[in-house]
Amino acid sequence: MGSLVQSVISTLLGWFRWLISAVWGLFSGSGTGFFLWLGRNWVWLAVLLCLIGIAADLCVYWFRWQPAKVWQSFADRLRNRDEVIPEPLEPAVPEQIWDSEQPEPVYEELHL
Repeated sequence: MGSLVQSVISTLLGWFRWLISAVWGLFSGSGTGFFLWLGRNWVWLAVLLCLIGIAADLCVYWFRWQPAKVWQSFADRLRNRDEVIPEPLEPAVPEQIWDSEQPEPVYEELHL
């Protein structure tokens, strides 16, 4: 390879070399910087991420399903259990119409 190509590749892959050396230092115990801090505090970060996820899930649950309305109606029904339940309203169409016999329609015969 030419020196130009080799310098371009080493420049482009320099971040990857840094990442690999940082991860290797993390596992070998000689890491520095961010990965050393991450290695010491990963449990607290995992707990924090779980708590953030649970809080986001609860927010979506409260806004989407609105369980407060369900619990409120349940509590209202428990409080008003001893009250008299009102009779249902009269139907919009009187029952006589449904009970009366309708005459059969008369069809005229077509003579073609």
